[in-house]
Amino acid sequence: MTNMSGDQAQEMERMVDKLEAMFQKAESDVEYMSRKVESEFQEGAQEKDQTSPLELSQRLQQVKHDYKSIMEEAQGIKKAQEEMVSGIKQQLMSASHALQRLHQTSGTELPDISEQEALVQSILGIPVSSSAPAPVAHCSTSSQPGSEQTRVPPLQLDEELHTAEGEENLSPIDTTFDIGPSPAELRSQSSDMVPITEEEFTSVSDLVRARAKLEDVNRVYSRLHDHFKTEGNTAALSVPDMSKMGMKITGATGEAKLKTLRSLKIINITRTGAVKLL
Repeated sequence: MTNMSGDQAQEMERMVDKLEAMFQKAESDVEYMSRKVESEFQEGAQEKDQTSPLELSQRLQQVKHDYKSIMEEAQGIKKAQEEMVSGIKQQLMSASHALQRLHQTSGTELPDISEQEALVQSILGIPVSSSAPAPVAHCSTSSQPGSEQTRVPPLQLDEELHTAEGEENLSPIDTTFDIGPSPAELRSQSSDMVPITEEEFTSVSDLVRARAKLEDVNRVYSRLHDHFKTEGNTAALSVPDMSKMGMKITGATGEAKLKTLRSLKIINITRTGAVKLL
């Protein structure tokens, strides 16, 4: 839409940037897994006389586990993409209807749309505006058979414009600006613990987070941070070790806490299930 407001354009641009960041994260995860598998197979080839079938089976299970996690993240990205497209379509539809009503009331011709606008409208399934003038005088409806154009009273137009504006204000799209470094950047720049934010937590796929809660994930993160950063320990912690330290990381919900931390690039989980802070 040529006459789309600047706020709508900025809002859609932010949505596209957010989706692009999610794709980059998934691509990074796939690349990391690919390098990890390649490295493990190279190590296995060099130590083929010493590697037991049981160890090979464990490595294969870990690869399957990592692949499943990446697929879960991909499903989350797909869901976010569908929500973004739906939001953009809703914004464009509201702007399109308001623009058509405005031109019908004023009796002016709609400007020809560009090829790019026509392509976007075609992909999103919204109607392409006609450049033909709308009848506004002598009669309230067109006398031509099949014509659906009507003269809209100014009061009705004003109500429809307010309705469209209200729909935009109720849109669930996040319109806030990120100011300053992100929590991930703060963690990389400081040795202090930076708690996981609500935005970070919800950016992880629902399939990965499962029934885990933000406060519980931060509680596990805090204990791991104290162990590795504050106390200076370097050896990876096994599941029994973490359980002895009071961390509830067993069961489906417990595993979801660790998967969430791994998805946010805070911890690394070895093929044996041991955990180490990144």
